[in-house]
Amino acid sequence: MQENLERQLEELEVLACIYPDELTVDTGGVATIHQFLANPGGVDASALPRLSFTVRLLPSARLEHGRLAWVRPSVTVVFPTRYPTNAAPLVTETTGIDALPVGALARCTEENR
Repeated sequence: MQENLERQLEELEVLACIYPDELTVDTGGVATIHQFLANPGGVDASALPRLSFTVRLLPSARLEHGRLAWVRPSVTVVFPTRYPTNAAPLVTETTGIDALPVGALARCTEENR
């Protein structure tokens, strides 16, 4: 579990470098994971939060009621405790994204759980 958590934190650091303005991370969860890794006996492993983040994508336009509307799509992802060794990241929420690709993404995520 510790190796998975270390790799998750590393992945969040890389994402923060790639998407400095677009990425929002659950900083409370990150702090708790850092505390656990520094002192594994000091934090109950079963109470550890799952790390999550949201990426805001580039604005896009779509038609709503016959008018052009700008939306700022976003995707929220959660890392299961077993990620990356035995589980895929979970897309838990999307906004401003068409339902068809999201449904396909959800099916792929379920199949790879």
